[in-house]
Amino acid sequence: HVLPHERVDERELHPELAAALPGDDPLAAMSRSHSEIFHLVRMLDDLRADAGEEGLAVELLPDLRRVLYGLYAVLRLHFAQEEELYHSLAGDDAHEPAPAHAR
Repeated sequence: HVLPHERVDERELHPELAAALPGDDPLAAMSRSHSEIFHLVRMLDDLRADAGEEGLAVELLPDLRRVLYGLYAVLRLHFAQEEELYHSLAGDDAHEPAPAHAR
């Protein structure tokens, strides 16, 4: 569910937001977190492919745990970045809740 959302953000939402924000690359941090999310998901897919029919080998469990914790941390940070960005675009008086995917 996450990857299609992030791809749409990169392709459709970010160009519009970047045009509305000051600076040379105002969404650089968001793009970088997208890159890290894509990287961690690829690592997770690689581990899943290595598992085969018999499941993941015990020696790969620390790698799986590391990737999952990393993905969790990056997603939490990324959603906080999105929430902060949306609030800043809405203005100081806005008290609208963040989009559901950002919580």
